[in-house]
Amino acid sequence: MDLLALLLLPCMASALIFTGGRKYEASNSFIQRRQAVGLTIAEAVTLGMVIAKAYLSGH
Repeated sequence: MDLLALLLLPCMASALIFTGGRKYEASNSFIQRRQAVGLTIAEAVTLGMVIAKAYLSGH
């Protein structure tokens, strides 16, 4: 289970960043693109911190 959690974390983060990349391509204006990518990276970091915190408190 520990190994599974370690493997899933980067996958979920990359999935969020990849989704941000798709938003980046779909956006029209430069500012919207920067906001979409920045927000998604922030979401990935936040999600990683939440998962890490939950994981550490569980062990």
